[in-house]
Amino acid sequence: MPDERGGTLRQIIWHDVFPWLSLLRAVRLAAAPRLVLLAALGLALTAGGWRGIGWAFSGSEDPTAQAWLLDDQKLPWETQSYSPSETLDFHPLNNPIIRSAEWLCRPFVRIFDRAAGVTPIVYSLLCGLWVLAVWSAVGGAITRIAAVALARDDRLGFVGGLKFGVRKWPSFFFAPLVPFSAVFVLLVLGWIGGLLLKWNVSALVVAIFWPILLAICLGVAVLLLGLLFGWPLIWPTISTEGTDSFDGLSRSYSYTFQRPLYYLFFVLVAGVLGALAALIAWLLADWTISLSWWAVSWGTGVERMNELTMARIAPESAEGLLSAVGRVLEFWNGCVMLLALAYVYSYFWTSVTRIYFLLRQRVDGTELDEVAIEESESEETYGLPKLSPDESGMPRVDEPAAPSSSAPPPAPKPPDAPAAPK
Repeated sequence: MPDERGGTLRQIIWHDVFPWLSLLRAVRLAAAPRLVLLAALGLALTAGGWRGIGWAFSGSEDPTAQAWLLDDQKLPWETQSYSPSETLDFHPLNNPIIRSAEWLCRPFVRIFDRAAGVTPIVYSLLCGLWVLAVWSAVGGAITRIAAVALARDDRLGFVGGLKFGVRKWPSFFFAPLVPFSAVFVLLVLGWIGGLLLKWNVSALVVAIFWPILLAICLGVAVLLLGLLFGWPLIWPTISTEGTDSFDGLSRSYSYTFQRPLYYLFFVLVAGVLGALAALIAWLLADWTISLSWWAVSWGTGVERMNELTMARIAPESAEGLLSAVGRVLEFWNGCVMLLALAYVYSYFWTSVTRIYFLLRQRVDGTELDEVAIEESESEETYGLPKLSPDESGMPRVDEPAAPSSSAPPPAPKPPDAPAAPK
């Protein structure tokens, strides 16, 4: 007998029940070659710029500047390891999201070191501006590609994403600098107050008006706190909405302060997923290099392999052409490790884009598939058909025109005559 109880079995949409499951798409999307290459470009440009700035400050005798110079001369794919012992340590601060953000904003954090003098602060400020300049274009390109893919399942290419990042570069670059400029205002006020503290009479005046300085510092602290945790959301905001610096900055502060626990939960989930993905990427790169050396060792022999290894590790100790061989081999091995680390930074920008979508839905009630599409991208990337109104005003798809021909159209075939009755 058929079931007449009227019960309906409905499908459960797990992404609606557990929104954090949508972060799994970021793990897969971050492995797209165009995103990995963009992240590798950003890492290479950052490392090259830091070395150039370090060369300009290499003559400084300031110990703090020398320590920072030595630290920044190391290539990021040589220092940021994702070995199993480090990656599987699920400490809240030991995940690719926080580690990537920490590396990107490290020059700005150094400015607040009270032991630093003028030279280290200027050096660190130049390094920070260089990082911001590079990733304003590269990070903007990655978040734009990720936003289009996550919202519409469409594909924006390497060149299209980079064009968007370059076109919106001023918005990406100046948005974080707006609240950070308050630090320099505080620095000027603090310098004036420090001069007045040198004499007892003027120091008494400063002590009386000290609450004013505390109130100013409280406002700056709130600005820096929101910037510290919310700056990664600036890039997805501009890339998704196609707006300017003001909208990116206001949304990042709004979402960070209105849903801090919601934001933190998604960062932790993205960190766990990213740690597993980074481990796989690191192992794949490490095994690729190890297998290449293992394969050629069958023909070189142990003694020659040791010579090549030493030339690769310390090329300055090798002689003649062997030194060049070691440098070239180390360059290609570094390219492999660069791509592994580039996946981590690709995942960083992709995951924060997805987190922005989830926070926007939570705060503003905006659907996850809403993204601003520019006219040039719509025509070039997505190939949407053109619409035009018909006689009644309803939109219809334009049909391609029929091919023209000078010959007259064939006459219609007459219907078959009915058969005569017998």
